[in-house]
Amino acid sequence: MAARKRNRARMDIIATILSAAISGERMTHIMYKANLNYALVKDCVKGLIAAGLIEEVQTGKAIVFKTTPKGLSFVSDFNALKASLAEAT
Repeated sequence: MAARKRNRARMDIIATILSAAISGERMTHIMYKANLNYALVKDCVKGLIAAGLIEEVQTGKAIVFKTTPKGLSFVSDFNALKASLAEAT
């Protein structure tokens, strides 16, 4: 029997988007790095901006999204929690 493909949880998606935007990336690059569709990334980024986890930065003609210090803290805490849970099981 083939292995069932498991969908990512919302928190995994958020952590992936924040990790992809650490150095400041355009929406399309975040989409490719996170392996997500544009509509989902756009929706998540809007919520992450509202939560203060990511910021929109105008660089010349392009708009890039950069993870804030609060977002970096989230990614660090999330990865630590995930590692602790993996050790416990």
